[in-house]
Amino acid sequence: MRVKKIILLGSLVAFMNIKCWSQEFDSGFINLPVYELSPCLLGLLTAVTESNKDNYNKDEFFYSLIFEEGKKYRYINIMPERWLASSYADYAGALKINGMVFLFRGKLDRDSIFKKNLLDQIRVKLQHTKDDISNNSFFNEPSLQGVYHECSGMPIYVEIYTKSKIKDFDMKVFPSGS
Repeated sequence: MRVKKIILLGSLVAFMNIKCWSQEFDSGFINLPVYELSPCLLGLLTAVTESNKDNYNKDEFFYSLIFEEGKKYRYINIMPERWLASSYADYAGALKINGMVFLFRGKLDRDSIFKKNLLDQIRVKLQHTKDDISNNSFFNEPSLQGVYHECSGMPIYVEIYTKSKIKDFDMKVFPSGS
């Protein structure tokens, strides 16, 4: 009887591995957990979508948000990416704001401003490309850059690369020397 259980379990593990592999490469579709954000950061991301609503079509673009933590600052980099030509494929979560999707990379679970919703997921179709996105002229100079002090904990160094300036947030983001 014990041998049968091991064989069954071995078959189940092999089946699960095949299923997970096929889901990962299922025509570029991936399921990502939905994250909830602290209101201090949600306001900034909402302003990004509102300030750039005429620049990026939700069917063609999403916002890539990279989060890292250093010794003195937390770092957030935001830039638009194309669904069919994403620079990254290792996204850990997602959030939809004003119809636009933000895909998150980095160690999100280490910080209290990101909270994973264990019940919700977003299914997205994403294609990875190795093309250099820095050729786009609006990636040369950020639309918003500096230290953001609105969230508790370490200050956040923010770099946002979009076509339009982020309205009402230039007064909340200070040059890194302040």
